[in-house]
Amino acid sequence: MLDSLKNSPLLQVKNLTTSFFIQGRPVKVIEDVSFEIMRGETLGIIGESGCGKTVTSLSVMRLIPKGLGEIQAGSVSLREREISSLPIDEFRKIRGRDIAMIFQDPMTSLNPVLSIGDQIKETLRNHNRYDSKEAVKMTEELLIEVGISDSRSRLGNYPHQLSGGMKQRVMIAIALALRPSILIADEPTTALDVTIQAQILQLLKRLKEEHQMSMLMITHDLGVVAQTCDKVLVMYAGKVVESSFVNDLFGNPMHPYTLGLMKSILSIMEPENHRLYTIEGLVPELGEHKKGCSFSNRCLYKQNRCMEETPELRVVCNGHQVACHYPVMDEKKGVR
Repeated sequence: MLDSLKNSPLLQVKNLTTSFFIQGRPVKVIEDVSFEIMRGETLGIIGESGCGKTVTSLSVMRLIPKGLGEIQAGSVSLREREISSLPIDEFRKIRGRDIAMIFQDPMTSLNPVLSIGDQIKETLRNHNRYDSKEAVKMTEELLIEVGISDSRSRLGNYPHQLSGGMKQRVMIAIALALRPSILIADEPTTALDVTIQAQILQLLKRLKEEHQMSMLMITHDLGVVAQTCDKVLVMYAGKVVESSFVNDLFGNPMHPYTLGLMKSILSIMEPENHRLYTIEGLVPELGEHKKGCSFSNRCLYKQNRCMEETPELRVVCNGHQVACHYPVMDEKKGVR
């Protein structure tokens, strides 16, 4: 039994579909999203704003606001236990303790009227029922662990007294307070300058290794994916369009959308090319459902079939999956 659990996914998401209510009717925001995260593994989800990255993470955490949207289909399993259909009171025991999340904007995610010490202590005491003295000691240790010096004097600070980088470190401390097995990091370097971004990524990598956590890294930055992730999903218009190991994705992007993302980065590296590469056209509007591939109106390689038939996510080679009728392959491997 123990060997079976050891070799099975820690987190498994199957065919997750979430809709938002617009003018009283449900509109799909993500559709049939599936992935697995093994123990000690980091999975990245990339794509442009609005592609469904954050909604995927909020759906896993069951944080879609009631009345705004709902999970319509699919399942989430933790250690082979289905958790997406648990009563919400039962799920709250899992949230924070087994799966924790760092939210997107550290500037607004902390409560402005509570000290950072009180916010960390609240997490500790709500789940583990520590007494006040134990909670204070653990809070100091957590602040030291995430690189905040003079931790005792910082306990009484309010969020407005901290820099953006320090706010993010506090968010990480709160997420790590209960030693979760899985950490979801939603755009953890947003609104931070480049130097601080690098420090936060290094901190996350170190803490992941020290605590043997798994991680779901949500980002639009391919550089972050390259530095931190083992596997990656590429999302477009609410669907997964490509999935592979990171080295395979960077070495041989197969979906035309992924290739476009790569080109937009590579063009910066070419001094003779002063114009940034752009993917022409617009992302489909929310709720817009047309025949065929959702990327076909922007694709340089589209054919008639692409306009009529929706491609399924399928394995092309070595576990590399792509939702494309005519995958773009590496020319050195005999591709078009």
